[in-house]
Amino acid sequence: TSEKQSSQRFLRHLLATLDQHRRAAIVGPHGTGKTTLLRSIEPTLRSQFDSVCWITLSSQRKHTIHELLATIDPNDEGSSTRVCMIVDGYEQLRWLDRILLIRHVKKHSYLTLVVTSHRKPWLIPQVRETHCDEAMAKRLTEEKLDEVPEPLRSKLWSYFEQLEATGRHPLNLRDLWFTMYDEFEKQKPQERFPS
Repeated sequence: TSEKQSSQRFLRHLLATLDQHRRAAIVGPHGTGKTTLLRSIEPTLRSQFDSVCWITLSSQRKHTIHELLATIDPNDEGSSTRVCMIVDGYEQLRWLDRILLIRHVKKHSYLTLVVTSHRKPWLIPQVRETHCDEAMAKRLTEEKLDEVPEPLRSKLWSYFEQLEATGRHPLNLRDLWFTMYDEFEKQKPQERFPS
């Protein structure tokens, strides 16, 4: 299928970029599937590197370069161990820590960096820009709803189709799923406690 070929092209491009630069970025707005894309390629990265270290950053707590580097197993400079550090939410790092991280990656050949970011980061080649179209939203929502038992799954799927049909369907997956979660809370059976 064309989706599978596109995914294979992306993987080849990503691995070639990492081979050449040891840095790569997946860029896109909130809720457009950056983390989902990374999760889907994580097994390939694990097969290519001796160690994969995943760090998720958030706006609730600012991380420092020292905290990030502490997550990596200590390596001698001459070590043959290859480490891939994934930083999900790279824009949450302070600008000075971003510079220090890039400098560290350039200095230590054992280390490779893959990041997600809302904007193209400085000194990191962009390998993919994510957008959420309706087909992707539909496919990923179907996958999410596979975890929900019937009859609730059918009700939520009908709600998704209703959003789609009325044009109220947000093209930001995070907003879409928050909207559907609110509906889930309304629809799920209320627990009954003995009086």
